[in-house]
Amino acid sequence: MTRPIAPGDVVTWPAISCGQNTQRVGYVVAIIPAGDNAVAAVPAGTPSRHRKIRHTVAKDARALVAVETAGSPIPYYYAPQISRIRLADTLDPPRYCRHCGKPVPEGRKSHYCSNDCAAKADRQRRHNEIMAKYAGSANMRAIADRAYIATEIHHTTYGKDVAKDYK
Repeated sequence: MTRPIAPGDVVTWPAISCGQNTQRVGYVVAIIPAGDNAVAAVPAGTPSRHRKIRHTVAKDARALVAVETAGSPIPYYYAPQISRIRLADTLDPPRYCRHCGKPVPEGRKSHYCSNDCAAKADRQRRHNEIMAKYAGSANMRAIADRAYIATEIHHTTYGKDVAKDYK
């Protein structure tokens, strides 16, 4: 039997990012008992966009986990259920692209090898499709101006067809 999760442990858990199954890896900051407020355990001064906590108060015990990302000195905070997380061997980023198998440059906290990797392009395409489906007309015009999506997309915002704005 494995030992219980404690603050300072490196853990991993399954997550969904941009519609793709992935694994998050981070270190445990605190254990949140069932019924307690998880946001109260996040360090003061952390921007709200770095708090990725879906339920402030949950009926299950959770762990507050800090996930460091490339290009950001402030980690993102998640609160997965303790039953979903498991101890990880290391916090090191992957050494090979999980899509094409090319080596990832040394010191990069990335799952893809470069900007021209097909997996990164697929994620960008899916992101743009989601933006086109759910974003307002200003974002749609910006996406269409950059030729990321076809301009024939019809999207209704407040009952107004905005597709005609950028034909």
